[in-house]
Amino acid sequence: MANEAIIKSVRQIVDEKMKNFNRETGLIREFNTPNYHSRLKPGELHFINISTKLAAAIFSCGYEKYYDDAKAMLKNVIALQRTTGELSGLWSVYLEESLEEMVMPDWNYADFNAYPMLYILKEHSDKLDAELKTAVEKACSLACYAIKRRNLAVDYTNPTVMGIYCTILCGILLGDSKLLDYGKHKLEKLYFHIMKAGTYEEYNSPTYSLLAADIYSLILRHIDDADVIEKVTVLNHILWNMLGEHYHFELGEICGPHLRQYTEFLTSVQCSTIQNAVSAELGITESNQASLLSAVYDTKCPQEELPLFLEKNKNKDFRRIVTPGAIYPKFYWPQVDTQCIRPNFALGSNSMSDCWNQRCNVVSYIGNKEEKVYIRLRAYLDGYDFSSGFSVTAQKGGTALSVTNFHTDWGKTHPTLDPVIDGKFMAKDLRVLYQIKANTDGVIQKITTEKTQNGYRLNVLGTQVEILFPFAEITGGTPYIETEIKDNEMLISLVLYSGEEKEIDFSVLDSMAVVSVLSVGENAPAVTVEKKSGFILAESTNLKIKSPHKPLKQMHSSLLNEILIDGENVLKLADM
Repeated sequence: MANEAIIKSVRQIVDEKMKNFNRETGLIREFNTPNYHSRLKPGELHFINISTKLAAAIFSCGYEKYYDDAKAMLKNVIALQRTTGELSGLWSVYLEESLEEMVMPDWNYADFNAYPMLYILKEHSDKLDAELKTAVEKACSLACYAIKRRNLAVDYTNPTVMGIYCTILCGILLGDSKLLDYGKHKLEKLYFHIMKAGTYEEYNSPTYSLLAADIYSLILRHIDDADVIEKVTVLNHILWNMLGEHYHFELGEICGPHLRQYTEFLTSVQCSTIQNAVSAELGITESNQASLLSAVYDTKCPQEELPLFLEKNKNKDFRRIVTPGAIYPKFYWPQVDTQCIRPNFALGSNSMSDCWNQRCNVVSYIGNKEEKVYIRLRAYLDGYDFSSGFSVTAQKGGTALSVTNFHTDWGKTHPTLDPVIDGKFMAKDLRVLYQIKANTDGVIQKITTEKTQNGYRLNVLGTQVEILFPFAEITGGTPYIETEIKDNEMLISLVLYSGEEKEIDFSVLDSMAVVSVLSVGENAPAVTVEKKSGFILAESTNLKIKSPHKPLKQMHSSLLNEILIDGENVLKLADM
């Protein structure tokens, strides 16, 4: 279990969190930025789940002076659970907003609140009086039946893994065979889904993968079932192999592409999880630095995968099929991860994907642990990622050639929750850009730039970078290149439109597409672009993309793309 140094570090985090304990509500109240499920604005809010986790953390590190507060938090969280009706077992995300007031209830919080409670029941029930223990058991049962009713598809990994842990353990602790059988059946489905695909749906996502690893550690510790242990052990190996292949020792980053990612660089919590799991000094955080739940989990990287995290001065290129295409409910298009890792940089790309905020489709990391930048291809509508954008990328070595076009039936800020209606949307600004962001102050100011014919040549921490826009077109408009520096980032943009707010109607646009190049550590190739029979043909010496230039429906457009590397289809070049 956690060593004394980790326990000490967790207690320091608990001390800081308890400064925000609101004794009137018996919950933590601190600054939060709600996501798209909520109508609340950023501010001081009672995020219910942090109180559940804090209670588990207090018990996990044996912090007796807060035991009464932990029990109070549990009682107050349980009192906020819906116990009847179709939403029985759920919690709202914030005390300030009921389930009915939300944009839509977030069913994930049945899992997020139940698993810390089940941890407490499994390892610290002796610290609860009989009444509270019964209340926690009932809350966990209601949450698990909500998980069962939802019956989430296994392609949404984290809630699936949490749901498996919750329903199996709750079934064991409460003697509920329905929950136990459901959880084991769900694990079997997850196992065969991942074994068939060869990887995880949220491919190479530090956000998703590290939480899944944490929950796997609880399953392996708490569930004494040979079949469960065997399957979870295999799934854990696949996860750490995926992360390790993309880990760059000198940068201290899990390099892209990331199918889902919330932050540009690894967070302090993610760094501590990786370093403690690897049990080695990676130099990405202080020794024995903990996160709030470090003493709850016992997350370990399998021994066989450790060398991937310890290898220095990597020179490595590979391709992996992430999703084969149409058999997946979320992706009609095949996706291939191409990776180029060098001692001072990494460039990775996803062959095809929408431009939702959580997708890192073309991304490079340059520098070292102390000073580094990341460069990412994005599509912006009014300064925020435009989900209807769709990037198609061919990469070899340190060069990625991309065509960004647009889908008429996808979303604005979110692919499905914020849809473009009838192919029309309002816009003040629409652009495709490369965002260059630094991890610390002063780094962006060190970058030197030189204007070229179609873009810029940069020196980024001693590494040459070229960003080019050989072609851009929007019916009725005159695209142009623009640069901007603000705070710790530089934007190099191809502006499709900027001005007074107006309606843009995809249906009347004969053409709306951008061709771009990102070259890192090597000279950018010459690129020729031709429009022919409804397609853009973008080609360099060894890279070629054929992609529609007119906005089309997602399923139609995504099946029309062709990506060639040295004349070969990218799917034939990739490993499963």
